[in-house]
Parts: sequence; C-alpha cells; structure tokens
Amino acid sequence: MDSLKKLVRRALARGFVPACYYAVKRVVWRLNKGKQSALQPKVTVVLPVYNVEAFLADAVNSILGQGYGNLEIIAVNDGATDGSLAILEAIARRDARLKVHSKPNGGLGAARNTGVKLIKETDYLLFVDSDDILPMGTIRRYVRSLETSSASLAIGRPGCFYGARYFDRPGFAGTYAKDRKEVTVRDVPEVVGDLTAWNKFFKWDFYRGAKFPEDVRYEDMTLMMRLLLKAPSFNVVSARQYAWRVRGEGESLSKMTTELRSLNDRVDSVREIVLILKRAVKSGVVPEAVYKGYLSRAITLDFQLFAPAIAETNLTFFATFKLAAAELLKDADEEVWSNASGQYREIVREAIRGSKASTLRLLQG
Repeated sequence: MDSLKKLVRRALARGFVPACYYAVKRVVWRLNKGKQSALQPKVTVVLPVYNVEAFLADAVNSILGQGYGNLEIIAVNDGATDGSLAILEAIARRDARLKVHSKPNGGLGAARNTGVKLIKETDYLLFVDSDDILPMGTIRRYVRSLETSSASLAIGRPGCFYGARYFDRPGFAGTYAKDRKEVTVRDVPEVVGDLTAWNKFFKWDFYRGAKFPEDVRYEDMTLMMRLLLKAPSFNVVSARQYAWRVRGEGESLSKMTTELRSLNDRVDSVREIVLILKRAVKSGVVPEAVYKGYLSRAITLDFQLFAPAIAETNLTFFATFKLAAAELLKDADEEVWSNASGQYREIVREAIRGSKASTLRLLQG
C-alpha cells in the first residue's frame, strides 16, 4: 500500500499528469471571467511579485478566473529581475482588472503595504502570494460568508499543493472542521496558531490603517495576531480557500531554516506575539488557555521548523536557538509540551536544558 501511495504521489508531482491537469485548469481560468457587475461588493487582491516568472501567470489567472463580477488585482512588482514584469504587463493588456505597479525591491511586507496604499476604494481585501493559487469559488465563498454576518474578517482553510497533488496543511484539521460565524479567539483558540496573511479575507473598513512590518521575514505573524484580537468577531470557512505551493529545497521562504537571520526574524515575531498575548490575558481579552495554546503551537511550528538545522549550523545558531526557546517557552508547563506535536518536540526541549552535543545525539539518534 505504501509503495502504491508513493507511485501515485510521484505521478501527481511531475510529468504527464500535472502537465495535463494544469493545461485544463488554464483553459477554465481563461473562460471563467464571469459577468462584470459593479452591483456586487468590490474585492481587491494585493499581489506582491518578486522573481516568480515560472509560477506567476497561474497565480494571476487563478484569481481572474474566479468568475467574480467586481474584482481588481493590484500587483506590486517588487524590483523583479526576471520576466515577472513582462508577464504582468501582458496579462494587464488583455484584462483591465489587473493593475501593475513597480517599485524598488523592499521585501514582502513593504510590497504588501504599497499595494494597500494604492487602493482607492473597495469593500474587501485579500492577499495572495505570487507563486500560489486560489481554488475555484474562493472569493464567492468569502464574500458570502461576510455579507451574511457582522464579522470583520473570514479565515479560510489553508491547503498545499505539489504538482497536481493537493493536501491540507498538517495540524489544522480541527480549526477548519466546520463553518463558524461570528466567533472570537475565545471560541476558537487554536486559530492563533495560523497566522499567515493569505488565508484571511478582510472587510476593508476593518483592515484600513493596518501595516505589515518591513525588512523582516515572517512579517505576517504579528500583524495577523493583532488583527485577530482586535476583531469583534470573525468567520471560519471550512472549504479549502488557498493553495500554497510547496517548492524545491532553497526556493521557498520557509526552507531558509539554516540562516541565522531567518531564525532571528522568526524568534522576534514569536517574542512579540508572546508579549501581545500576555497583555491580552492580563486585560481579560483572552483567557490564559489561549496563551498556553499558542506556546504549544510555537513548539510545534516555530521552534521545530529550525530544530533540524542544528545539525547543519554552527554554535552561534545553536546558542541563539537555545536562548530564545528558553526565554519564550519559560511558561510552558508539562501540559503545554504534551499538547505540542511533531517529531522534533524533544529536540527543542533538549536544546533548552542541554548542550549542542547532547541535542545532536538526540537528533541523530
């Protein structure tokens, strides 16, 4: 059975099957422009673009091919040095819903902020990364969710894809098990573990004035936490609302786990979120269980993301990891650790209490 699964996954990942699959999808996207109507609520998609020429057309066309009647895309060319700008300009010539703005390279946070500043008027805001795909019906489901409630934003089930193989992000099954209307972090505390910007759909009046940190990686984490706590309520959409492209080693931001800068940026984000949640607990905005739940997710997602890199990096990297984990997980009791999952959980714990040598022995054994 395992061998059969591997064969199927391999067939879906590359070669004839995904080539045919995306050839069909591209036709569907082009044909599904939909009837334009200014009577529908307006949706603006901000798309930061930097050196993604191999994937960019599919990302843009999956948005234009939603069939939604009142849509604009603001694509921010963040100083791309490949053919990305030419691709954007070619699509914009045939579809006026795509607007292209170029700026010197400044990173993802700055590009998103620039796109937001260019919005003249809209009802809803969505961020999409330029190597990913929007599943069909995403925008309609989001609009329907918020038009029938007083919630400030809707959060959709995030998915991943590799070739033609689509699957859910691990660890979020319970969060998106069913649709929820007008809930808060108190009702769905596990949502604090999902702090990506691209599966959040905002009412413009709620988002207006927010700003991503600039010149850092993992720029969405702290802003998304602030907005989740600020929102009087939010909706949860159980349908898969986003497809995040799993790319080759070294290509994707989340693969940069051996870089000290990447570790420091992640730690800084976690540190700020810990402070935000502590203040929220103290002021009674959320119960302590939400804070403890976030610590479990920090062990599972943030620290375990970098734990394997201990074997490939120097003592400075280990010392940074050790000190940060000890500082930020000092309130993690045994319940917090037991609620964390992942194969490197004990590696994180050993790094806190032991040496690099003992951590490597556990990691390699």
